[in-house]
Amino acid sequence: MFNLTYMNERSKIEFRNIINILGKNRYTEREGWQNVSAKYIQEKREYLYTNRSTYTGQLAGRHDIGSKIIDWVLGYSYAGMDQPDRRIINREENTIYGDRYYGQMSIDQNEITRDFVKLDEHIITPAFNITLPLNLSFAETAELKSGLFGEYRTREYKNRQFFYRYNIYNLAQDFSYRDVTGEILNDQNYSSDKLYVYEDTDNRNSYKGDIMSGAGYLSLKVATGRFNVTAGARLEAGTLRLTSYDKINEFSTKSKDYDYFDIFPSLNASYNLSKKDLIRVAYGRSINRQEFREVSSSVYYDFNLFSDVKGNPNLKHAIINNLDIRFEHYTTQGEYVTLALFYKNFKNPIEWTYLDAGGSYTYTFENAKEANNWGLEADIRKNLAFAGLKNFSLGLNAAYIYSKVKFNKERSLERDRAMQGQSPYLVNASLYYDNEKYGVSAGLLYNRIGKRIVGIGRADTGSGASVNNDVPDTYELSRDIIDLSLSKRIGKSLEIKGAVKDILNQSIIFQQYPKYVDMNGNVQERDQTSKSFRPGRHLSLSIQIKF
Repeated sequence: MFNLTYMNERSKIEFRNIINILGKNRYTEREGWQNVSAKYIQEKREYLYTNRSTYTGQLAGRHDIGSKIIDWVLGYSYAGMDQPDRRIINREENTIYGDRYYGQMSIDQNEITRDFVKLDEHIITPAFNITLPLNLSFAETAELKSGLFGEYRTREYKNRQFFYRYNIYNLAQDFSYRDVTGEILNDQNYSSDKLYVYEDTDNRNSYKGDIMSGAGYLSLKVATGRFNVTAGARLEAGTLRLTSYDKINEFSTKSKDYDYFDIFPSLNASYNLSKKDLIRVAYGRSINRQEFREVSSSVYYDFNLFSDVKGNPNLKHAIINNLDIRFEHYTTQGEYVTLALFYKNFKNPIEWTYLDAGGSYTYTFENAKEANNWGLEADIRKNLAFAGLKNFSLGLNAAYIYSKVKFNKERSLERDRAMQGQSPYLVNASLYYDNEKYGVSAGLLYNRIGKRIVGIGRADTGSGASVNNDVPDTYELSRDIIDLSLSKRIGKSLEIKGAVKDILNQSIIFQQYPKYVDMNGNVQERDQTSKSFRPGRHLSLSIQIKF
């Protein structure tokens, strides 16, 4: 991180820079069985290294010109992802009864793969804002604010894939049953008539994309008596262009444009009941635009999902209307109680789903017709000095949420249900200790979310349809998460921090509730765990030095 600031009485110019580089090395081994047309006992391994790099730089300024305030920013960002040489090894049990290798695990010639993935994205973002005070007869204070924003984004995603193949007649008879990393992938086995590497890259799995967009807004802020009102609107227009290869081995391309022109109104009004209490009403329209990966038809094999992942070129952006009514009570500095009632309406919400690929699944994105989301939320922050616990403070945030997604029954196989990823409730609690005199602080955090849909099912609509063939929704069950953090400041320049995340390390459980018709013709329901694992505890220790 490197920042520079120049200031005088009326101007401030900043040059801000930050770079983050994260490398992650992971090995995953999975054993189990898969039932497609028969039962297959399998072993799968993945060796994965991922490097992610980001840079953000901004040249920004603020200038007081008389009663006017002008601020501007010119930003550049880079995001890079590199997965050099992801290796996957799949082995399967020999189920041919009577064969000399019956019951042993064998490697198939196309079941050792190496993938190379690289992504580069560049973003340029200029912005300009001006604030003007207004003299309105009915208002104590008023100001008008306007601005412009632009974005140019370009991304290139490259994917190459290689397979190991071999001629079993020029190798030992038990070659495919040997240990892959120790005995198969050895120098003495490589030759054009024995073991060799074969490139099987599908150019359609790479793409390029760019976005050119502009936005402008106008807002008015008025304060009179106990009322404070801010109202405005933002206009956005632009084009997302995705360029893909349309052939496996050739480099001819095709492009598709996603044009948009949208207006987003907003209103925030508050009324002060007293010096400590107020009521606030807010409305705003927002948008969830398609990302490059969501509209690209490129395919990527996700080892954790045991499935391919691809985009949907027909995906639409989602429009969200947000309404919020809130009561706020402030007792002292840093202490408050807020109660809120909120409602959200989604048009064309984007959700994560899958397609049946005949024995396997391909995960993708789709639009539902509409969704509604409403709930109640409470947020409390209280100092515990009144209970004799000096330097302690308690926080609590809890919400109840009801959601429902509606589908076009003529074109969708899905039924109306709760929103994917939306929990019916959530609870966050925190206990903080902060001793400024001794430079010690600590935090104990608790989190729990309600059971939520993470995988969307499918109804059987074919001839002779039966609930026995329906694919049920997959739910992530609730679990308790506790985090602990500690920090100690030593002198003016040194600080030591430590943290333990997910102390309880409870299992993450995915469960389905399939229905079936029993022998008596009655519809029954059972609980079925589809996946269960412990995510592990995360421990960190850091030292921060200020110069």
